Amino acid sequence: DHDNRKPWKGTPQAPDRLYFEADEITEEVAHFVATKFHYHPGQIDTSRLPATRADAVTLWQRAKRECMEHFGTYEDAMSTKAPALFHTLISSVMNLGRISPHQVIEDVLEMPIPMNSKEGFIRQVLGWREFIRHVHQQTDGLRELPQSVQPANRSADGTVNHLSADEPLPPVFWGEAPSGLACLDQVVNEVVETGYTHHINRLMVLANWATLLGVSPRELTDWFWSMFTDAYDWVVEPNVLGMGTFATGPLMSTKPYISGSAYMKRMSDYCGDCQFKAGKDCPMTSLYWSFLNRNAPELKSSIRMLMPLASARRRKDDQKAHDEQTLKHVRERLRAGKRVTVTPKVIEERQHGFA
Repeated sequence: DHDNRKPWKGTPQAPDRLYFEADEITEEVAHFVATKFHYHPGQIDTSRLPATRADAVTLWQRAKRECMEHFGTYEDAMSTKAPALFHTLISSVMNLGRISPHQVIEDVLEMPIPMNSKEGFIRQVLGWREFIRHVHQQTDGLRELPQSVQPANRSADGTVNHLSADEPLPPVFWGEAPSGLACLDQVVNEVVETGYTHHINRLMVLANWATLLGVSPRELTDWFWSMFTDAYDWVVEPNVLGMGTFATGPLMSTKPYISGSAYMKRMSDYCGDCQFKAGKDCPMTSLYWSFLNRNAPELKSSIRMLMPLASARRRKDDQKAHDEQTLKHVRERLRAGKRVTVTPKVIEERQHGFA
């Protein structure tokens, strides 16, 4: 995995955006959607949509030519300058059946590309994608699980909620109210504009913020289902409930995938234009510690969580109090559709060189 975790600093050059020419059917469908469902979130840009089999093939040919060599190295990187980086963007057409996973795997096996790219890509398609489908089938869409199922906090079918998270999904996720958190706003805008963002943005920005805030897993899952062009029940339910929010507990993963601001600073350029300073006053870090403390009883059985939980326990009382105050502040601001603000205390500390 360490060969797939290099941040992107601008080189090698990422592929340019690929445009598609919409045919009569595509234009007709786009007009129908824009007219009939004009109140839905997001935007329609037919030049971004590989609607036909020929478009899907063109997209895949371009991916092999321009993406695959560097895919593995920068698979986990995030960037404002090239949001898609070296990701192939084929998930939507593959889930639609326009191009088969068997074909792309056969193609990649024959390509003279670095092993980290070859292995990383095949692991995503043959490994993770098929595993997700298996989980969905074996659990009847997460309806039959070897553990109790708690009801959703909103009107919906029963859903897993291992950590009893019930915070409402804030308006920022619908693109309605900027949060003032640069990474979150950047990725949400990308989703609203394109119906897509790559898997690390989904896991370590969107799901990370939601999990740290304690957002209802059902509300977040339904949001993913509504906003992504590659979304289907069998894709979204296990990925978000199992991997993104740890709502299924240890069924699919041994730990929740959460982080503080250090990860964001290391793997992205999002922090550069943010009002907060990663590792200093970014609320993501305080929310990380708060999450560990309030969920310690559910997490202590995981060996992989022993060190983080021990670090959380060692924090001083005033630090823990600050973490909880920060969580309260961020929740209140986002619930109200307002930007998260830098507190007067932080401004004072910056002026005196303490932050």
